[in-house]
Amino acid sequence: DQDLKGDDKREAGRTTHSPIMILGGECCMFAAHTYVSRRATLASSLKSGLLVLLGNDESPMNYTDNTYHFRQDSTFLYYVGLSHAGLSAVVDADAGETTVFGNDLTIDDIVWTGPQPTVAELAAAAGVTRTAPAPALAEVVARAQAAAVDQPIGCIWALKVDILR
Repeated sequence: DQDLKGDDKREAGRTTHSPIMILGGECCMFAAHTYVSRRATLASSLKSGLLVLLGNDESPMNYTDNTYHFRQDSTFLYYVGLSHAGLSAVVDADAGETTVFGNDLTIDDIVWTGPQPTVAELAAAAGVTRTAPAPALAEVVARAQAAAVDQPIGCIWALKVDILR
């Protein structure tokens, strides 16, 4: 076991991965470099433009705070690695940057959940250095659409890329 590197542990002939922990809760299944590499491969296949990755939100049963068990969108989870509700990401193929969009908890939320990691802390664990509040996503997409007619903006829906232009 001592000759193994990173998160990998070999037990009974198979490789398993230990989740990255933040404030006692799971964040990412793999190390940040795994998600950085996946996003870089995705960006290189796009060559130019923005790719919008939409995460899932909580799904209420009978009222807002009574939700079904949360399950993150598989594509978002594969490229970003964050299994937290209300997050989205933009991969900018031209700049080679990824931005995670999401809102930090308010004091009203923290009363019920206790201390939770900020969006910036979660993003850092996935190898993302840029974050912004959730409403800024619409502004980024609108600005990109207005800036260049020939710059594609893709949105991944169940592993199928739609061009928003």
